[in-house]
Amino acid sequence: MGSQGSPVKSYDYLLKFLLVGDSDVGKGEILDSLQDGSAESPYAYSSGIDYKTTTILLDGRRVKLELW
Repeated sequence: MGSQGSPVKSYDYLLKFLLVGDSDVGKGEILDSLQDGSAESPYAYSSGIDYKTTTILLDGRRVKLELW
């Protein structure tokens, strides 16, 4: 038997947010304000879709945020 278990996660919680609203209300600025996130969508059809991830420390817990 191999010693393959479940992979260790780099976070305690995962929160996913979908930002919706009219144009020019600040959705892009929220995404741009994230320092260490990735701007690449995990899907091939990224036309018009912004995506960022970041991990924050909240009350001693690592929380990964996914913002769409």
